[in-house]
Amino acid sequence: MILGRAARAAWKRRPVQSAVALLVLLGSAYLWSLFSDIPGRVALTGHAAAPVAQTSERMTVQGVSIADAPSSLLRFNPNEGDVVGLTASQAALSGPLAHTGRLQYSALEDPAPARNNDCRTTIDVKPAAPGGIVSLVLYQTEDAGDSPFREVTVEVPNRDLAISVLTAAAAGHPPGRSCANRLAVGGWAITVPDAMPLAFTVPAGASLRFQFSARDPRRLRWRGRAGFFQPFSWSVDAASLTVANPAASGTLLQEVTLNPVPWLRRLPGEPPGPLTFDQLEIGPSSLKIRARGEAWVQTNGGWASVNWLEKVKNNPFLGALLAALTTAILVWCGRLLHISLADEKKPEPSGTPLISP
Repeated sequence: MILGRAARAAWKRRPVQSAVALLVLLGSAYLWSLFSDIPGRVALTGHAAAPVAQTSERMTVQGVSIADAPSSLLRFNPNEGDVVGLTASQAALSGPLAHTGRLQYSALEDPAPARNNDCRTTIDVKPAAPGGIVSLVLYQTEDAGDSPFREVTVEVPNRDLAISVLTAAAAGHPPGRSCANRLAVGGWAITVPDAMPLAFTVPAGASLRFQFSARDPRRLRWRGRAGFFQPFSWSVDAASLTVANPAASGTLLQEVTLNPVPWLRRLPGEPPGPLTFDQLEIGPSSLKIRARGEAWVQTNGGWASVNWLEKVKNNPFLGALLAALTTAILVWCGRLLHISLADEKKPEPSGTPLISP
């Protein structure tokens, strides 16, 4: 009761009302600024922090769902004059060519035999078994610099991969020309003739390196020293993506995740959300990937923010409510400040009033 009387007495004092009005104005401004910069899901299309990995960094796509009838994880569809080299740190050839060990598949050098410029190598990479969820690790092992090639290495830590390769010439290629390739597995090597399909398995965790160039350096499929090349038909739905530098104690450069809040982590086996990664582009010293959907984005320890105040303003009902609330606060605070200033301007009575006899 006593406190209530003291509060009412204090409130009647104009300086107190002025101080409260100023505090309300400052608090409102602070809340508006706070709501304009709150961590949240951002639209990834056109996002300024698009995932990019430099040569020393690894790009890991986690939570990739594999269908019961597995489709391609990566598929290279060549153009005329492309030259592709393929290296697996460990592989097992199937069929009559059965061998295991480090695998290298590359074009033969001219002039033995003469090479057909229309030779095209198709490569298809699939999970060896259907179903489940896998991770996909992408990185580069060297900086191409001014050299006319692009390269990328792929690893799947938790699933064997089934690889199929076919090199064949376009119809009507000149007679006497060849599309033969060299295949080496461990200490064993053969010349693979035209249009001979190859199939082999790469065990979980082994690396698969692609190197792309052109028969004629003037017909490269990228422009200039810094040009990017998009070799694969590729699109996966996944739960998250991270870009980190393993040589720097796993320094996290970027994380894109579909977790409902950033401090929660998706459980193993939990199905991914609608986050799509596609258009893998290979530069001389970096990889770029397009991400589509909405997700939390963390870069160098800070989470990307969403301007919730702008979202409220763009909603007709909430925008009108916010405008009304802002107007009411301004009117109330302005009234208190006006009354306080008006009271300060009132002249104080001076002297002793005369008393008539």
